[in-house]
This record gives sequence, C-alpha cells and structure tokens, in this order.
Amino acid sequence: MAFFDKRSPREIGTAHMELCGQLCRGVDPYSRSLNGPLDRAMAALPTKRILELDSNENAADDLIGCWLDEGMQRTTPHQRYIFMHSIFRVAVDAGARRHVAILAGELAAQELEGIMMASLKQGNTTFVMMTGQYQLEQFGNMLGDYYVLALSKILPFLASLKSGYSTDMEKATAEMYQQMVKERALQYIEAARNQSGDDSESIQALDRYKRMLNSE
Repeated sequence: MAFFDKRSPREIGTAHMELCGQLCRGVDPYSRSLNGPLDRAMAALPTKRILELDSNENAADDLIGCWLDEGMQRTTPHQRYIFMHSIFRVAVDAGARRHVAILAGELAAQELEGIMMASLKQGNTTFVMMTGQYQLEQFGNMLGDYYVLALSKILPFLASLKSGYSTDMEKATAEMYQQMVKERALQYIEAARNQSGDDSESIQALDRYKRMLNSE
C-alpha cells in the first residue's frame, strides 16, 4: 500500500470511488450479489492510513465525501454503497471507532436504504425481505443505531404487503411474518425516538412510520 502513504484523504477516496465503480459494473445490486464486490474493495484500502484518518474529522469528511464535488450523477447507488461499506468494514475490523467508522457506516446504511426503496418500486420484494433486511440490520447493530434497525424491519414489512400469495398457506405465513416484523419495528421506533434526542426531523419521520404501521 506504499502508493497511499503520501496521498491525501481526498486522493485516496477519489481513487477508491473509481475502483468501486469498476467493481460494481455489471453487478445486479438488487440480488444476493449486493456485496459481491465488497471483498475486493476492502482489499484495496490502506488499513494503516484509514486508522490514522479515523481520529481526524476533517480528514474523514475529505476521504468519504470526495465524490460530492462532482455530483451524485457521476456515481451509482451501488458504487457509493460499496465505497462506504468497504471503508466502514476496514475501519471497524482494524479497531477504528470514531469519525471514519461512524460516518462511513451511517452513509452505507443510507445508500442501502435507497437501494431497498428502489427495489420496492421495481416490485423486487424478495431482495428487500432477505438480503437487504439482513445487511441493514447488521449496520444497525454494529452502529448501535435504532433508526437503522427500525428501517430494517419497516422496509421488509412494506415489501411483504406488496408480495402476491397463491395459496391460503402462503397468505397465512405472510400474515404471521408481517405481525412479527411489525412488532419488532414498533419496538425499534420507540428506542429510536429515545435515541434521537432533540432531532425533530428524525422524530417526525419515526412518528410517520409508526402511524403507517398501526394503520395496516
């Protein structure tokens, strides 16, 4: 990783974003291949430099926000997700717990939420209920973020409502699943409200989700 030793955080981020674009090309993110490029993306990162940058908020912003100047249209949601996820995993696996780890983890979860919403719009409910749910729940647990954990149940609940069932047995199984996921989502929503403090925007969003769940 000598190439990275004298590179700025922004230069490291820009090079890594470009690599993630190459790795994601031709991969279907709305499937079990979601994390297919992750290992290669992680292997390309300079672990020592990531650890050094973790204690510096400005450096973390430069590393992770390197692509913002060029605009979102220059990247894809899957590319950004793999970019954030790989940085998060390398940072956390190396023991980082501050600026790089938290920012990359939160943004990776946001990108995955967007991918899951897009999958819902396409009618691909299986991805949301399985691969997407599992990965988003992992982010929530690792970050200790109840808002993310709530979304990891709310989105699969919505996906289940959109799924079609051909037999009474399938319908009964779906209703049991919906009740289970709904109860867990409501628990996470209450925990997220307590965690949100004075963040009125998050609280309003959580209240909307709660009303939506209780109306179904």
